[in-house]
Amino acid sequence: MSTATKNVPQSSRQGEALAADWQHRAAQNVDRVQGVIQDNAGTSLLIALASGLGVGILIGMAIGGSKKSSHWWDRSTAEGLGRRLLDKFESILPDVVSERIHR
Repeated sequence: MSTATKNVPQSSRQGEALAADWQHRAAQNVDRVQGVIQDNAGTSLLIALASGLGVGILIGMAIGGSKKSSHWWDRSTAEGLGRRLLDKFESILPDVVSERIHR
């Protein structure tokens, strides 16, 4: 045993061992999650999009607040949002998919 090892307290070595074990387990879990995402790519994408949309709506509501009335979400607001979303998707998606959306 070297003198450097003798001078390191036992608790420090145990802490380092615990940290290394934690890092190893975290890396294994990351690999497992990546495998699940790769196996279920479509579902993972939909979950990510829905989560992003939900968080965006919550943040928007928190920032914007209720300026008009408690019925701020009416039909014209929903239709305008739908039109804007379709226009954005149309510019992103290939032409074949865009044609099917607007049928």
